[in-house]
Amino acid sequence: MNLLLWLPRTLGCQLRPTLNSQPKHQRSSRGDRMRGLTLVEMMVVVALLAIAAGMGTYLSADFLHKADRREARDQLTTGYRKAKSLAMRNVSALTGNTNATLLCLGSDQVLRVYVFDNTASPATALPSSCGAVGTVPVWSTQLAGGSATGVFHAGGETVPWSCMTFNRWGRFVAHSLNSVSCTHPEELRIKRGNAYLEMSWLSGL
Repeated sequence: MNLLLWLPRTLGCQLRPTLNSQPKHQRSSRGDRMRGLTLVEMMVVVALLAIAAGMGTYLSADFLHKADRREARDQLTTGYRKAKSLAMRNVSALTGNTNATLLCLGSDQVLRVYVFDNTASPATALPSSCGAVGTVPVWSTQLAGGSATGVFHAGGETVPWSCMTFNRWGRFVAHSLNSVSCTHPEELRIKRGNAYLEMSWLSGL
């Protein structure tokens, strides 16, 4: 007698078919059910992916806005220092409290520095508007963020900043540009997106 048949009978038990003893088509069907995803599970996965994608877009936009605010601060600080240093150089040998240089932000969001220079040929005067035709700035740059970036007086977003002028001592002097008075606030507020950055002219911070 075959030992495999005799042993179970002697012990009073019966052999049970294993998974491998089942027909092949039954095994594959059961395996497919174990490996597959239900509709609910797929919907959960899709929802999680959508949430992750939305958070990624928001974080990316916030990162770009923050970078624009910092770059705009650096641009304003560079323009301020350049306008002030050129005024103190006083290439035209100006006397009194005459305007020597102009730092302005045009409606095209271009930051410009102009110098009054009567030694040049032809002589250059300060323009009547920032970006006026026929006037060439000694320095200019597109403000980071373009029209989406706003520059205001610190403490609010109701008074935009547009220009300031310096005399031969590098001090602020009164001036008007496009019928708007140039100002020299101690601090500015740079807004881009839903947040803003406060900056000081002296430190750039």
